[in-house]
Amino acid sequence: MKVFTRPTGLFSRAMTRVADALERYAPSGVEFTGVPEKADVRVLHVIDFVKDKPDFDYIVIQYCGYPLRFNPAWQELWRNAKLIWSYYPLKDALHGNVPFYRAPLGLDAAFVNARPTASRDLRIVSSGYTTGSHAEAIEEVAVAVGELNLSMMHLGPSIIENMVEYPPCFRVTMDITDEQLAELYRRAHYVSGLRHIEGFEMPVIEGLACGARPIVFDRPDMRRWYNDNAVFVPECVGRELIEHLKPILASYPRPVTEDERLGVLDTFNWERIARGFWNLLDLS
Repeated sequence: MKVFTRPTGLFSRAMTRVADALERYAPSGVEFTGVPEKADVRVLHVIDFVKDKPDFDYIVIQYCGYPLRFNPAWQELWRNAKLIWSYYPLKDALHGNVPFYRAPLGLDAAFVNARPTASRDLRIVSSGYTTGSHAEAIEEVAVAVGELNLSMMHLGPSIIENMVEYPPCFRVTMDITDEQLAELYRRAHYVSGLRHIEGFEMPVIEGLACGARPIVFDRPDMRRWYNDNAVFVPECVGRELIEHLKPILASYPRPVTEDERLGVLDTFNWERIARGFWNLLDLS
């Protein structure tokens, strides 16, 4: 079977990590092609509605759209898939006998191999391109850090969409290697996973593996994967969120223990996750 796994259109580094893991741990009999038209089946990395019904065999990896799971547009896409993979509990929303794989994303080698350190000079690392109630809480994190006269690093551009206030603490970096990113997490006490509405947030597990304590919104999807590992705050915006963040950021986090880290490496192990995916796919 020839498979096309690469993300197309608008995509993040996380989706590239997924494709890499699927290729790395594929069983014998699976061949990969870089040309979609030459594939027997294509992996669709879905973050928005697919407007046109695909006229080829495909697999869906559902990253976004969980709150809209009963929308007929999703049903049309899902019912014809050979397999659906998501970290959301979509099984009850699916019609027919489409195989469903519920699993998280995994940790790449740079984060698995990074050893936490007690020497940390950043209070928090944040990431993203857009701030706001339908995106990530980037501005609120920056304002809270600034009002506490602490330090931070943002993984993303220097100009954030919808961001109005840029405190002096707001420093940015982009286009760094995984090893450099792991080192950045090793310098941080906290890592932000404050995405509104839905998400998995790779920085949460990457930072956690490097010893940074995640801060996330208190939602079922976040509780499902990070319940024993994260600091939870109510999902809100603006000054209300800033006031929730300030007492957390003003204090040092509970240290990530070696046993906790080993549990994280086991839960988010790419080999097991990828092999579970291939085991559910009909390769005939």
